Amino acid sequence: EGSSYPGYVAAFDAATGEARGGFLTPSAVTAVRLAPDGRRAAVGLADGSVTVAGVTDGKLTRPTAVGKHVGPVRCVEFAADRLFSGGADQELVGWDWAAGKRVSTFRHRAEVTSVAATAGREVVTTAADGRVYLWAVE
Repeated sequence: EGSSYPGYVAAFDAATGEARGGFLTPSAVTAVRLAPDGRRAAVGLADGSVTVAGVTDGKLTRPTAVGKHVGPVRCVEFAADRLFSGGADQELVGWDWAAGKRVSTFRHRAEVTSVAATAGREVVTTAADGRVYLWAVE
């Protein structure tokens, strides 16, 4: 299900609609999330790649590779000091995004379709089989 054509992530001024730059990606963009502090953007791709780009003065900086799923990324979320990504490979992966290191893996019975952080140290996911999961993040 991966894509062979590149994608593009762009930033725009919300008030004026003016383009503020962006960057090409090696495959189609399938997920994106802005960090709560507004200083980072996580991007998931059809080829399974997970990247993080900086955001400065409304402009995107060059992305840094974090890791990779086997199959397309479906969702990304910042939670506490981690980045989580869910994919068609039925995994929710917790990343130390700054180090580009996988720190946890949560298996599902079907493709992970969404992830959201709670106010505490938990994440909630949904999967293609209709199940909802609550995961404690250590």
